[in-house]
Amino acid sequence: MGALLLLLSVLLPGERQQDPGISSSIKTLYVVEMSHTDVGFTDPPSEVARLSYEHLVHALDLADSYPEFHWTIETSWQLQSFLEQASAGEIARLRQRFGEGRFRLSGSYVNPHSGLWGEEELHRFVHPSARMARDFGTDVRSAILDDVPGFSLAMPRILSQSGVEFLLLGANDFVGGKPDIPLADRPFWWRGRDGSRVLTWLTYGSYVEGFVEWGLLNMQTAYPKIRDRLQEFESAGYPYDAVLVMRGFDNADVSSGMADLARQWNATYQNPKIVLATPEQFFDHLLQSYGDVFPTYSGDAAGMWESVSATTPATQSMVRRARARLAAVESLWTWLAAEGKASYPTDRLQQAWEKIMVFDEHSGGGMPWPGLLTEAEANQHNLEYVDLAVSSAKAVLLLQQEALDKVGPAAVPAGEVGLLFVNPLGDSFRGVVEVECPGSQPPDLRLIDPDGGPDPVFRWLNSDRSALALEVDLPARGFRRFQIGSGGQAPPPPSENPGDRIQMGDLELKVDPATGVGLALTELSSGFAWLDPQQEHQFGGFEQATNQKAFFSLWSSVDPEQVKILVEDPGPVFRRLRVLDKRDRLLREYRLYEYERRVDLVVELHTSDLPFVEPELHSFHYMVSFPSTLQAPTRLIVDGPDGFYEPGLESLPGAALGHFAAATGAILFGDNGRWMQMTSPDSAMLDLGEMTEAPAAQVEKEETGLGWKLRRHASLGEVSGGSLVPIEAEPGVADRVRYAFQLRFGQVGDPSPGREVFRHDISPPLSLWVEQGQGVFSPSSGTWFDLQGPAQVIAVKQREDEQGILFRLRGAAPGGQIRLRLPWNLSRAWEVDLLERVLSPLVVQNGWVQFQLAENQVFSLSCTD
Repeated sequence: MGALLLLLSVLLPGERQQDPGISSSIKTLYVVEMSHTDVGFTDPPSEVARLSYEHLVHALDLADSYPEFHWTIETSWQLQSFLEQASAGEIARLRQRFGEGRFRLSGSYVNPHSGLWGEEELHRFVHPSARMARDFGTDVRSAILDDVPGFSLAMPRILSQSGVEFLLLGANDFVGGKPDIPLADRPFWWRGRDGSRVLTWLTYGSYVEGFVEWGLLNMQTAYPKIRDRLQEFESAGYPYDAVLVMRGFDNADVSSGMADLARQWNATYQNPKIVLATPEQFFDHLLQSYGDVFPTYSGDAAGMWESVSATTPATQSMVRRARARLAAVESLWTWLAAEGKASYPTDRLQQAWEKIMVFDEHSGGGMPWPGLLTEAEANQHNLEYVDLAVSSAKAVLLLQQEALDKVGPAAVPAGEVGLLFVNPLGDSFRGVVEVECPGSQPPDLRLIDPDGGPDPVFRWLNSDRSALALEVDLPARGFRRFQIGSGGQAPPPPSENPGDRIQMGDLELKVDPATGVGLALTELSSGFAWLDPQQEHQFGGFEQATNQKAFFSLWSSVDPEQVKILVEDPGPVFRRLRVLDKRDRLLREYRLYEYERRVDLVVELHTSDLPFVEPELHSFHYMVSFPSTLQAPTRLIVDGPDGFYEPGLESLPGAALGHFAAATGAILFGDNGRWMQMTSPDSAMLDLGEMTEAPAAQVEKEETGLGWKLRRHASLGEVSGGSLVPIEAEPGVADRVRYAFQLRFGQVGDPSPGREVFRHDISPPLSLWVEQGQGVFSPSSGTWFDLQGPAQVIAVKQREDEQGILFRLRGAAPGGQIRLRLPWNLSRAWEVDLLERVLSPLVVQNGWVQFQLAENQVFSLSCTD
């Protein structure tokens, strides 16, 4: 009888005794399925967009057959691609799944190289997701950031102020840089500098960990992998009863494999249970079960992968310059709309921001991953990325020109010819602005101050007098104009003569007559030498390394010799020294300024001049060097998307500290109190000393100079089938790639430049030559609104719901009370979040909005009349 009962227990599933499974205090695996978004990489972007639609339809089909199936849309770019192709019925099906909670949308628009993003660009990061979620009657509670090893310290603030509670990091660690957070401390509160925080789960592996580290392919691979991982978590002191496992791949389709495996596993084993889930379900479970017991970490981890942007330097420069201008252009349109002079171009501005965000996603153009694409696919992939960059830049330039064309004529009195300067954002500006003239101008051109002040001094930039430069003083958040007349006494365009040094203001620069690299930079007033000719790096010198040598910081000088050096005759504003190659093409242009201790350097590389790269060398890396005589140990401050931060001191554990991504630039402080500040509107990547691609664990404080990455170049790409073929990284762009850098130098006791200087370097004031003024009442200068207190304005825009104007400010040192007044009667104002949702009313007294702002705090407010 006993034998019969035993046989029946085996033959009858309903009576089977379930295997206890794996002995562990961890009772549940929450498996989050998704498809990782590479906008490109596996296919050209247009094909990835088609696949995103197709895969989401397949997920909807699977949800019809498996009630337990859950799906997370990793980025709203995926959903956007779906919506552009979906039928009304498919959209209705997705709406139903959102309503059930079985499908969730991440707050991330793309997976970004966030370290090189602009400040205001990152503020728009969650906007597309929130907009689409709202249209589906749902919300965005979590965000997913996959593949890139680390992200900007701005992320906790960006997500928290956008209503995102949870963050899932599927960091890829195959070359290092993933934050080193102990298993026992996961999840953790990732805290921003302002105290905002987001509850963050860092995956054990990466977003593909479900396949690789957890073996979630079949019962045979799953059991030993799950057993080993649970033992590892428990040995590390992991205190909770559930873990989250990501299961996705690059632009991958959905399948029933995980749902089938979960059914089979749960029917076979008592522990742990596998639950198909969304990130919100996992985080909610932990919070409800344990309360707020999670540790807190703060800091930055961006920069490790941003270096790949140097693969496509020309298009990176296009987009970086467009991004820098877009917030100012948006502000200008805001005032035009507020004054009834134009309709606010909401859709065009949103599209411009989104195009730039997609370009700054982590995939990018360049050489294909070995063997992944056909030759035709690789070429199409790169053509589409070039088109994205060009269309982004054109969109911003067109918006800028249209706005100026509407502002300009009304700002100049009727019948006059005028020159208008516009400083839409930030503090007052004193500096040099370059102006393109409408054709060649007469030699006696005169710029006249309408208020009767002295004529501004300017210089011609070229021999045909079709461009000029002058130093101007502009009011904060305002404009200034000059009348254009005749009878001026500007010096003629300067002649050039052979030489090896220039002097201007308080600086003298001497260059090597053989190569044109800087040998000596001397302060005339003090005699202080900023360069040491014995240093291993050369000022403005080109350096090269193979991919492997770049990893180990082994570089070589590649400065062309037998150059021609031409020095401008003395004149006003600034003075130039140009270094030409054997074919009379520009290699370097140095500028020294009349009123600033500043050196500008422009360098040019020609793609056709770069040497052929043998396949076994992979690629050549190029940088330009800027050594100094600062005293070690030095301290590096980088201007990132969340303002100034100090790598190392303000980095997450395990962050890569070999090279750094900069939204605008950096300052290097010497132990002797001196400093060197640099910005670049073209290059985002900088190194301390020589270039390195290694994920260094510490900041190199013995380095006294900076190096800026110019490009990474390869000649051949391996396409599917194994063939090596020539691939153009940036097809159709100009052969010449131009990089600009601005440097300032400070002695002991000199205040270092604030962020407004950095911002104006990469986004100088706008200018317009008005040939026929139409103004009736045209003041010579003015400001659009008054601001009192320690704050910087970083954005002014019309709210997306058209219910007022939004102002975004960042607190400056030391923080305090801020007062803001508009030029019309202001009745109501509110604090709003980054999604422009009202948080609380603000005090308005006699037309002034008043509020407190801490140093570095970002604050958004909305005003209506």
